[in-house]
Amino acid sequence: MSNASPSPVVLRIQQSAVVFVVLILALGALVLAANNIDPNASVRGDTRYTLWKSPDGLFSMEYPAGWAIQQRGPRQYSVVTQDGTAQGLFITDSISTLGLKVTDIDKNLKNAMDEIVAQESGTTSVTSRTVFVDGIQGLADTLESTQSDSNSNSGATQTQSKDDWVIPLDGSHLLFTTIRTSDTNYATIKPLWEHMMNSLRIDRAGALRAMGVGVPTATPTSAPTQPATEQSTAGATSAATTAATSAATR
Repeated sequence: MSNASPSPVVLRIQQSAVVFVVLILALGALVLAANNIDPNASVRGDTRYTLWKSPDGLFSMEYPAGWAIQQRGPRQYSVVTQDGTAQGLFITDSISTLGLKVTDIDKNLKNAMDEIVAQESGTTSVTSRTVFVDGIQGLADTLESTQSDSNSNSGATQTQSKDDWVIPLDGSHLLFTTIRTSDTNYATIKPLWEHMMNSLRIDRAGALRAMGVGVPTATPTSAPTQPATEQSTAGATSAATTAATSAATR
């Protein structure tokens, strides 16, 4: 009986076959994984974000998968976490519509923020921080408030924390965003909200046009119509001719 070892050629063929099978299996795993990946999704830390675009094309941003964004009105959207423990809102509108008295908000952002805080909480003592949204400088603040616990029948209260952002679009129009959650949940929600705001992209010119800025309005004309002009001219000519003829025959 012969115990001769396989030839070098046979060994090379066997090794190549093993490598080929491994590559096929790896490629198959990659294809299966790719089919389950949202092409608009990205991962930051332990959170997967999905790209959202507004129906009018004026806004886009990344938001955590499972959260819901719904339109509430022209350029107004609500944001709710998957478990409903945090609620957000962002609005683009004029300062007059929002009930603000400040003017030139692009130069007086702090005054605009103080007015908004006063409307919501009755206080003007708040520390703001500088933020940027799509390259536009704005302000943000964090507020705490005590509210009745809706999940309790004993009259217990719950401390709520909220983050407000004010971004000027021009001297009289702004983007206002806010997110509210329980104080114990705020540390989890805040970085997610900041990522959303940092990824927010705004068609600034388009948003202003949607609010009527830079859109020419039709002005009524005082010019008489052609028939009226002709009638008036004919009347004036006839009167002048009659007067001249009468003067000449005297």
